[in-house]
Amino acid sequence: MNRLAAMLCLGFALTGSAHADSVTLDGSSIPLRGCTIRAIQNGRVYFLDPMNRQQHRALNEIEALGFDGLEQLDRAEAWIAEGLYANAIDHLLAAALGAQTTLQRLWVEQRLARVHNYQGEYVQAAGHAAAVFLIQDDPYWQRLRPRGEVNEPTYAAAKEAMDLLAQAGRNVTSSQLRRAVREMTQRIQPVHDRLAAAYQGPLIEPGSTISGILKSQIDTPRSQTAIPALQDQPKGSEKPAPPPTVKPTKPTPPPAPTPTPSAGPDSAEAIDRMLTARRPVDALAICERVAQAPGDRDLSRFLYQYGMALTDVGRERDAAVMFARCAVLFGGSSFAAPSLIETASIYQTVYQQPRTAQRLLERAIATATAQGQPEVLKRARRQLGTLDE
Repeated sequence: MNRLAAMLCLGFALTGSAHADSVTLDGSSIPLRGCTIRAIQNGRVYFLDPMNRQQHRALNEIEALGFDGLEQLDRAEAWIAEGLYANAIDHLLAAALGAQTTLQRLWVEQRLARVHNYQGEYVQAAGHAAAVFLIQDDPYWQRLRPRGEVNEPTYAAAKEAMDLLAQAGRNVTSSQLRRAVREMTQRIQPVHDRLAAAYQGPLIEPGSTISGILKSQIDTPRSQTAIPALQDQPKGSEKPAPPPTVKPTKPTPPPAPTPTPSAGPDSAEAIDRMLTARRPVDALAICERVAQAPGDRDLSRFLYQYGMALTDVGRERDAAVMFARCAVLFGGSSFAAPSLIETASIYQTVYQQPRTAQRLLERAIATATAQGQPEVLKRARRQLGTLDE
């Protein structure tokens, strides 16, 4: 083992001793089992693979982590992959109680911060972000700062968040994290004070809750729609899927919707072929002809294609109009969320309006979740993460 590898194995403050961990890489549904996760540092995961070789991956390349003996985390990760965040939170709460090492607590806390943010639960997300800051004073984690409007949770959740933020404000040294703590505190303080004034319940001790729920009530997940245990799955199988009764209907994601009746030179399939072959000028010429008389084709697909052609020829501002029309006029189609993502990208890079891009991506996440589009959901989440980079 070279000197750098030795330092990675011995020098990190956050190390684990698991012998049956798993790492699932982005774009794969099959976990790499038999790993040993050693550290999470500077936005990267360091681990030994099944052949005992030192590996590392950026966190944005990691779909999920699993730790030996922390089964509730495995269940939560399966729900996250399905976009069913409320169910994931149930198991993450149990995993937070079951976490045995600092490394496990770090992963579970950052998962709770992200998932609460996906749910629009700003206060709870901020509390878990502060918990992460306390575990690891690393500027990377500033991206856990939640986005969107501040929700109004229970007083217990608001108090927990403010307690953790106050503790983080006293202890973190990173200027980026201290700035994030101040921003979250300022936004949550009015909600906390209003809830505190109205609260008439029993005293809530610091550290007695997770996400505003008493630890004594998190012995088992509140969700009764538990997925099959991972050990019941064949070795190397994909993540277990939730029961059909709760799994959302999955419409066909773009670019493969129901074919249009026409297969001629101006058909939707012809436009797709031009775009795939990187012939955007030809694709745009078809779109301009079709726009004069679209007929009975799928207009949501057509608007999305028109936007892609305009983007590829460098007319992003015109493309944003097409994407916006698709998202607004056909919000129930499988092209709505991808159109929102493309519009967000244009507002981020062309108009330099990250807040507008943020709102568009949050809407894309909600739309993709409702439509049952996991790959589109992942893309929206990844792009949302780039806004702080």
